[in-house]
Formats: sequence, C-alpha cells, structure tokens
Amino acid sequence: MLHNKNCSVTESEEIVACFVRGLNVFGRGTLSMSDLRAQCDSIFERSGRQLRFLTSHGSTGNILVYAPGIATATIRDLVVHALGKQCAVAKLTTLGRIASAFDSWSQPLSEEQERWTRGFALLCDGVSSTKQIDACETGVFKIVDNSTVIVYRRERETRGGTLDSHYRRGGWGAVTKHVEGTLGGTWTARSLSVAEALLSRSKSLGYRAT
Repeated sequence: MLHNKNCSVTESEEIVACFVRGLNVFGRGTLSMSDLRAQCDSIFERSGRQLRFLTSHGSTGNILVYAPGIATATIRDLVVHALGKQCAVAKLTTLGRIASAFDSWSQPLSEEQERWTRGFALLCDGVSSTKQIDACETGVFKIVDNSTVIVYRRERETRGGTLDSHYRRGGWGAVTKHVEGTLGGTWTARSLSVAEALLSRSKSLGYRAT
C-alpha cells in the first residue's frame, strides 16, 4: 500500500528505510500495517517535523519514510517512540550498497539439501566492535561497515528442492543473535529481497538511490 501525496521531490537523501526489530515474529502479537502507519503518522505529526509515512513491505515493519533534512537518529527515535520497538534506519544509498556488495562476494559452495539466502543486518542502537564474524550453522557473514553486515544465510531444503519450513535454524532472528553476540549493540536482520522491494517501491514514488 502506497501513501504518496503527490510528492515531486526526487532526491534520494529525502527518503529513508526503517526496519523495526522483532515486529510480528515468533507469535509476539500482530500489528497490522494500517495500524503501524497510523501510529507512525501520529508521532510524526506531533513531532512538528516534515515526516511522512510512504509505504510498507511485508508484515515485519519494513517502511519507507519521507524525511527531508532530518537526521537518521531522530527518525529512529520517533519510530521507536511510536511502536515501542528498536529500529534501524538506512538511506536508500545504503540499501543500494548492500545489494551491490553481493556482486563481489560469491555464494558459498552448494551443500546437499541446503540453500544460501542473501541477507543483511543493520545496527539499531549501541556501538559495534570491529571483530570478524565467524561462519556458523546460521550462515557466512561479511562486515560492510560498523553498522552494516551482509550474510549468506544457510537454509534447509526438502528432497523436492523446496524450503523446509520445519527446519528454520531460528530464521533471521538467529542471524541477528549471532551478529549481536560477536559485535555488540542491537541489530535487526532481513532478507536482501526486502531491501530490493523497498528500493523498487522508492523508484515508483520517484526516489532513486543515487
């Protein structure tokens, strides 16, 4: 669902992506995206700043916000206030950089009844270290910068070649946990397909990651 109010601005710095941590996962309640938008809109309006909820993707709190000239830390604090959950905020250029980082990072060798799913983790809050993240059963990791990690997440397939929904290894929450355990800070992780979907939606609204 898009919420574009005929905005004609096209500068990529004026739109950000917000990734809410732990929303609608593992049976922890269900917040509809219409309610999420209403809560964000209310906080944005009360802030007196030129913020606007544009669109969301999926049900786990992946949203685009129009925020011209507003610091990412301010946007994060407002979303956290609105939803009561930690949140990572990234510019479109960061999402583009995440996607392009896989161009020079080859997928690990295939394993029997396993698949590799590309994903990323973003720092929500705190300070991260510069340690290397060791590969584990969850996946293989690569640090992009002190607030961004990309990952090839290991997933189990059935003998028919479909994703085994009964053997998830903790999902993206396990990726988050491993990154936090190594680097410190509070993180949230997503499939790369989420970043790609948000980039596509931003282009349909007239914004591009330049």
